[in-house]
Amino acid sequence: MITLLADSSKWDEAADNSYYSSVSYKYGWLQSIGACFPYLKPLPLAEISQEGIIEYICPCFIDKKNDEIVSSIFLAAGFINKNTNPNETVQKLIEYAIMEKCKKILLQIPPGFYYSDNLISEGFTLQRKVPFFELSINKLDSFENYIETVLPKRKNRYIKAAYKKGVEIEMHRPSEKVVDRFYRFYNELGNRKKIQIFEKSFITRLSESLDEHAWYWIATINGQDCGAILSFEFKNRLWLWLISSSREFNEYRVDDLLYVRNIQYGFDKKLEIIDFGTSPLESSLGDYKKQFGCKPVFHEIYILDLSISRIVKRIYIDLKRIIKKTKVP
Repeated sequence: MITLLADSSKWDEAADNSYYSSVSYKYGWLQSIGACFPYLKPLPLAEISQEGIIEYICPCFIDKKNDEIVSSIFLAAGFINKNTNPNETVQKLIEYAIMEKCKKILLQIPPGFYYSDNLISEGFTLQRKVPFFELSINKLDSFENYIETVLPKRKNRYIKAAYKKGVEIEMHRPSEKVVDRFYRFYNELGNRKKIQIFEKSFITRLSESLDEHAWYWIATINGQDCGAILSFEFKNRLWLWLISSSREFNEYRVDDLLYVRNIQYGFDKKLEIIDFGTSPLESSLGDYKKQFGCKPVFHEIYILDLSISRIVKRIYIDLKRIIKKTKVP
């Protein structure tokens, strides 16, 4: 049975067994987004057996601004967390879409899931593929081996020079003070590139709700902060999110240093994937991430246009019949 699951502990227990390791399957991710973005209503669906066992979870949102149901917000991993037939979940999503007057359903499918034929048979079409840049470190012997065989020698020289000049990297769990230190550089990045950024209240709430998974890395030079990055550690993956540094310290290659320090941490913890997040495939930022040994992996975005779907019309008729039968005289 597919139903809403509001029990955060049971939800997180199921999230910890996810086929694809993404912290965005955790309940705190849904809860934080729902609390900070009023137009995004969490839709925490779960498949629960007759014995009360949670078979899998499906973290979705009702996007009231765009009249859509979406399985991925801010390009996090989406849709069900188990490699299983999704048809029953799709039917439930269509029912909610009809009730909420949504025009579309968008599902993001991470790599490794094999049910595209199921989605197509339900009327979905493949809209696009989104590249995420990942560094697989489980096949390398050590961080030293990574430095010698993967990292370009030029970049290695930059990092060694930065350390010699006194750059240090601090590692912190979420707190009000450390969020302030991080947000200074993130805000500077938004102003410099003239891009919309997340409010500090959201960054605070999200990282605190995922406290055991969140790390703030602050770069300093002679006691002065010069850059920061927020990362999320979940199962075998370290997801690097929102890196930024001050232009005043360009010569120290702070971004390079923050990335490499996270990679070193991944080796220390025997993780398997360092996830650098998404960037356009043929972009300068994508090329920059490739310099660290990252390779693009693709998440597929499927879309169901409810205005033209014959399946939706059939379900709509069935729903009307059910409602009519259950009306109180």
